[in-house]
Order: sequence, then structure tokens, then C-alpha cells
Amino acid sequence: MKSFKALPQSAQICLLKGGSIELLIIRSVLTFDRERERFLEQTDNPQTSAITLAQFKNAAMKPDSSDISSTPPNPKLQSSLVDDIMKFIRVLGLELKADETMLIFLLLISLFSPDRPNLDQKDLKDAVAQEQERYSALLKRYVESKMPRNKARIYYAKLLMKLTDIRNLNEESSQVFLNMNAETIQPLMKEVLDLQNSKELPADGSPQPAVVTAKS
Repeated sequence: MKSFKALPQSAQICLLKGGSIELLIIRSVLTFDRERERFLEQTDNPQTSAITLAQFKNAAMKPDSSDISSTPPNPKLQSSLVDDIMKFIRVLGLELKADETMLIFLLLISLFSPDRPNLDQKDLKDAVAQEQERYSALLKRYVESKMPRNKARIYYAKLLMKLTDIRNLNEESSQVFLNMNAETIQPLMKEVLDLQNSKELPADGSPQPAVVTAKS
């Protein structure tokens, strides 16, 4: 995305780190196979790379044994958070029936959040806010092209409310993913969690926008 690449590298990192968990959860709506109750990327081998809902829940309950500093998760809390994440995925995917285009717009609106931590410069905040408004307007226009305007207005408001819901999930849900055993999760999820944990730029100095660009 030209608008993202045009931002200073420090701002790119702020947006990706601040929104990585939100982006991961929204993207999970795209990868969740409702019939088989599993998560599967289009490029994944269904036999070796798919993660079933049961595996996802199990992975969230067990800390990464390779990390000696890992704090054992609270089973009740982890189970509740997994349920909240799945409720979000099901509501957005099943009840609202958000299609791929809508989900990509939601990803972009979430990505360009001007209130992310450490995004302090006013000109950068304004630039990010402008992009968020632009993608919000595009989402609204797309929704209006799919249904009568009176229904579109209500539906669009419901989509934006899901972004509020996921913001509330962000901090707590990160603990579900960060506690997971790295051997049980998909490569894309590992990249996102590496970004979430990192305190410095990657060795080549570049951000890792895979979670956003994979389907855009």
C-alpha cells in the first residue's frame, strides 16, 4: 500500500505493533472454515497446516514449553478469552456475513488507527487519521452498493461496532496468542507474534506487514 509505505518507518512499526492482534483476529474471519471448524490459509496444505478449533483452544491453554520465562496461563481466563475471540469471528462471519472485501476494509481501518501507542507526532496522527477516514468512506460506499441505503446505514454501523469490540479484546486477547506453543500455530501467526513481542526493528530495519498484505 502506497499510503502505508509513505509513512516513516517508525510510524509503520507503531501501527503494526499496536494493531497486530486486532489484525490477526479480523484476518481469522477470512481463514476460518465454518463447516470443518478449522483455520486454514489459502496457501496452506489442509493435511498439515490446518488448525482445528479444538487445537486452537488446546494451544491457548498450554504455554510455550520452550520459553522458560513463560507464565502459566489461567485456564478459566484463557478459555473465556478464546470464547470471546470465536464469538467475534462467528458474529462477523456468520451473522453479519461480512465478505472478503468488507473484511479487508476493516483490516485497513484498524491498521490506520491514529491513537496507537508511540504515534505522537501530530502530522503523522493526522496522516493516519486521514487514511482511516478514506477507507471508512470506501467501506461505506461498498456496503451501499450491496444493499438498500436504509439497510446499508445500519449494517455499516454494525461493522464499525465490531472494530470497537475488537479494540476491547486486543490487550487481553494478546495473552491468549502469546502463551501459545509456537509449534502448534501457523507461520503467519508466528510472524505476527514475533512482531508483537519485538522491541526493536528486524535485522534489516524493515517492518513485517504480512498480516495486512497477504490478501490485499
